[in-house]
Amino acid sequence: MNLEKSCAGQTDLDLLVHKRDRKKFNIVLSELKFKKIMSPPLKQFPGMEDYLGFDSETGRLCHLHVHYKLILGQKYIKNHHLPLERFIFKKLILYKNIYVPTPEVELLLLIIRANLKFDFYDYLAFLVRKRDYIFPDDIYNEFKFLMKKYDRDIFLGIVADSALPLSVSVLTSFLDKIGNSDLSVRDVLSIRKYLLNSLRKYQQKKYILCLHKHILFYLLNLPIINRIFPSIKKRIPGRGRFVAIVGADGSGKTTLVKDLTKWLSWKMQVRTLYFGIPKTLSLKMVNKLISLLRFSTKIGLKKPFAAVVNLGHYVSALRWIWIAWKRLQIYRKAAVYAGKGVIVIADRYPLREFWNMESPMDGPRIKKEWGSANIKLANLEQHYYSQIGLPDKVFVLQTDIDELRKRKKDLDFQSHQKKAKTVNSIKESSHISTINAARAYTDVIKELKQRIWLLFIQETKEPFQG
Repeated sequence: MNLEKSCAGQTDLDLLVHKRDRKKFNIVLSELKFKKIMSPPLKQFPGMEDYLGFDSETGRLCHLHVHYKLILGQKYIKNHHLPLERFIFKKLILYKNIYVPTPEVELLLLIIRANLKFDFYDYLAFLVRKRDYIFPDDIYNEFKFLMKKYDRDIFLGIVADSALPLSVSVLTSFLDKIGNSDLSVRDVLSIRKYLLNSLRKYQQKKYILCLHKHILFYLLNLPIINRIFPSIKKRIPGRGRFVAIVGADGSGKTTLVKDLTKWLSWKMQVRTLYFGIPKTLSLKMVNKLISLLRFSTKIGLKKPFAAVVNLGHYVSALRWIWIAWKRLQIYRKAAVYAGKGVIVIADRYPLREFWNMESPMDGPRIKKEWGSANIKLANLEQHYYSQIGLPDKVFVLQTDIDELRKRKKDLDFQSHQKKAKTVNSIKESSHISTINAARAYTDVIKELKQRIWLLFIQETKEPFQG
């Protein structure tokens, strides 16, 4: 039922691969530029792997949930291995050029899967009327879909041929109640208990040994706990990737960072970091203090208030040193995340190409403001910036000033023009990719996705230097 959505990249695509075809399958995945990704340790199961693909035309990701064994069971545990792989491969039909199990086989597996996964949360959701059916809507709809397609006599034969120790009468009684919308919680609990007892010999571990994992998942998924310890998504094996988006005001970098994060966060663990000037209340108060201390220069009283003005310069210098130190800490945080397989996306970045500007974008400021008046403070600021390395890739959004002014009219023209000129002068290099951001937004984000994906599938063995 979900095959069309899966093939369109709207949901996971579950594939069962014969163990003798594993090498061939991996070769095909490599040719199609799929990337293996890793689930968190608690969500890893034997005989199961995850791969992520990318459609360059639509910009959509595709998640393959690959099974080399038929592993299923209770929610969060999947403790049962049903040795039906060969049996399933003998019971395939061609549906829209894709081999799928017959409706009868799918229905048998769905009965087992849905009832083993049923738990207290499902019962509670039904009890408080969060949903109309005992099972979640997608499960209930799948039952209805398959029951319209299956043949009852063939189903009885499938149950017998599977060699699973299951009673045909128990299974058909369950299907009858589903079909008549007469299924009660007691019925589900009864067949669940029956299935757990009947399929006990297919457990990989005793249930008591898996119980701690079951309880841990429930606790972590409680809303109050989840806010403190957010769910961990999939990661890249080994080192992650670190990219930055830079550009003049109006180039669309913040919106692009937000949409790229949403795109990758569908399955991957993503962290967004901001390298601009921190927008904190304390820094705003410091900026007000600096403006107050420098006020005398605006009204032509610099000499009488020279000490006050100099104090303003020192406070300003300390501000820039703190910002440099803060950016270094953010860079180190990015390195830690990337080292753990996380994808890091930076909004802005202290590129050295910006440092020669009159007012450097995200770079050293003290020397530009003071000259050589206080070389020690300037050197300290420079020391922090010198420790900030390059990400895996910096994407520079280049747009002419006329287009930028259409998007941002409230900025000082000369300052805006200088920033645009500096950004547009940056050339491509091993760590820098330039993007024509004057085009339609859909074209810009499509190209960014394509380039990020190429970076994503590259093998990177060396650790990230933080």
